[in-house]
Amino acid sequence: MDREFLLRQIQNLDWHLPEEIQKVAIDHLVRAEPEMSDFIIQELCNILAQGDKSLFENAVETIMLIGYPGNEKALSSLVCHLMDLNWPGVPKAIETLKSIEMKILIPIIEQHIQKAYENQDYMWLGGINYFLKGTGVTEADFNDLETYKLLSFADF
Repeated sequence: MDREFLLRQIQNLDWHLPEEIQKVAIDHLVRAEPEMSDFIIQELCNILAQGDKSLFENAVETIMLIGYPGNEKALSSLVCHLMDLNWPGVPKAIETLKSIEMKILIPIIEQHIQKAYENQDYMWLGGINYFLKGTGVTEADFNDLETYKLLSFADF
């Protein structure tokens, strides 16, 4: 599979397309050759960053199905996806993040807590806090306790 074919499959993740086309696209992306993995993950992360909500759900599902460690480069994007818990794909993003060892995830989460606080994005802090409450993570699990305290600014 070349990049052009994979890009077409990524566009076929659109929820407006027939469900069968979406499923075939996910299957092609998940089964792509390992050397194409970084390209696929980067393109899926670009989708999540650019805001095409019609692709969110299937982009996150594809990241989830690729699995760890293949999706490691997407973990930061999944934490960013917690900016709005109403976005399509958030439940799958949470499920994917929960499947990752916290010792791997905590440094990524700490970076995003700081970024959300610096940007005064208290809704994003709320999304991160919501995720963390569902994992049983406590202040003691953090490398930087001051960063953990920034969660107190969360909208919810």
